[in-house]
Amino acid sequence: MNPDPDPNPARPESANAVRLEASNPGRPKSPNPVRLESPNPVRPELVEGQDGAQADVASRLRQAQPERIVGVPVAEGRLSPEDFVVHEAELIDDRRWDDWLALFAPDGRYWVPLQGAAQADAQTHNALALEDRLLLELRVKRLHSPRAHSQHPASRCQHVLQAPRRLPAGPDARVAEGDSLVNVEAVRLRTAFLYIESRGPQQVLLAGHCIHTLVPGGPLGWLIREKRVNLLDAGQPLPAIQLFV
Repeated sequence: MNPDPDPNPARPESANAVRLEASNPGRPKSPNPVRLESPNPVRPELVEGQDGAQADVASRLRQAQPERIVGVPVAEGRLSPEDFVVHEAELIDDRRWDDWLALFAPDGRYWVPLQGAAQADAQTHNALALEDRLLLELRVKRLHSPRAHSQHPASRCQHVLQAPRRLPAGPDARVAEGDSLVNVEAVRLRTAFLYIESRGPQQVLLAGHCIHTLVPGGPLGWLIREKRVNLLDAGQPLPAIQLFV
């Protein structure tokens, strides 16, 4: 005759189980120690992406967080175009003028059209600002100079950005590669913003959107071919802006 079955048969320990045993040496150990198991253990099929609904969930997770799910980080030093735009605004807010200037391509420009978004080009109408790389360098030198009267006290600013949104690709751009010029596809992004500039007790608030035209290059993966700032009230009288929107 078979003996009565054990009412508490031994259970295989889970890979995620944690055994809690009494730490008091004078206290006898329980024959059935408490086991705490993860309520949501990692399931291989969610990671590997098997067929069916679980594979669909895993696929969507990979798209949402590719670095965490797939484990393939973005190439070191390179930014996505969207992150590049956010980084550019942070450099201005942190007053890192030289690092900000280095984001522009040699033929890059900073353009604030007088008619805002309604202005078609920079040749047939005036602009609030139309500065190539040389003029931007002069402005940066002025901000560094202790003799700049308008910077006593120094101006400070803060950008509040919406998420950058990609626009249809513009015409191909030509960039230098060695001794020749090659055609590359430019990336265009639109980013709505609020811009606050403060100097002493005075504050200026501007709203609008930027259109960045980026080309491949530079240590971060992109360079600014053009930064266009379409102010909401571009045609109205505006106070002097000391920094960069």
